[in-house]
Amino acid sequence: MADGMCAKCSRYLLVVFNFFFWVSGCGLLGIGIWICVDDRIEEFLKNASIGFPLDWIYVFAYVTIGVGGFIFITGFCGCCGAVRESAWMLAGYIGCVVIILVAELVIGVYIAVERKNLEGMLKTELTRLVNEYPTHNNNVTMDFIQKNFDCCGARNFSDYKESKLNNGTTTPSTWIVPSSCCKTENTVQCYSEARNLGPTYTEIRSRSCFDNIIDFLYENVVILISVAVGVAVAEILGVICAVILCQNRTEYWDWD
Repeated sequence: MADGMCAKCSRYLLVVFNFFFWVSGCGLLGIGIWICVDDRIEEFLKNASIGFPLDWIYVFAYVTIGVGGFIFITGFCGCCGAVRESAWMLAGYIGCVVIILVAELVIGVYIAVERKNLEGMLKTELTRLVNEYPTHNNNVTMDFIQKNFDCCGARNFSDYKESKLNNGTTTPSTWIVPSSCCKTENTVQCYSEARNLGPTYTEIRSRSCFDNIIDFLYENVVILISVAVGVAVAEILGVICAVILCQNRTEYWDWD
């Protein structure tokens, strides 16, 4: 067994922490596989009024499988390595955690440095989705964004004037906006407010989708940073505990 109180505490902390880490990895892996293999998920989303894009669901599933698998391996190495006091498993755990820390650091620096470019990419993509509306994928994606972010169009609802929805027409009396731009089912009043540019907006979502998404991200940036820092601190403590255990391990297990 590990010698010294510090090594023993490190061992127990690693076992408990990585057991939950391993279980969360199993959960993510299971959720991702379930989404990919169960056709009822797709049927539910089609029949429900959620309006969540199906393409996003499968991207989420694949990302979840990848992340869950990596967390599963990391938690397994950490937990079993601490229980057996196995140097190579603890080394594998330390390597996995260091990879996670480096990835988090790279992503954070990239977002901070390329913030303006990323905002420009978001605006370009929203403009493309609006211009190509109502092709199926764009239809579902923009409807989801507009309903959940209480907005209409990339810049504003007038973006739809020259979209495929209106066949490129700019005739003031005929062009329309998607029903997801309307706050209620009163589409007549909604279309009227769009064509006449107000002067008051009671039925149409008048805010820019780009502005609302950016505002949402900035409003929650403190929470996101706090969570990221908390996770990073826990990972660093895990590495420290693993190093201490490696330095104070014994040959308790003959088959190690």
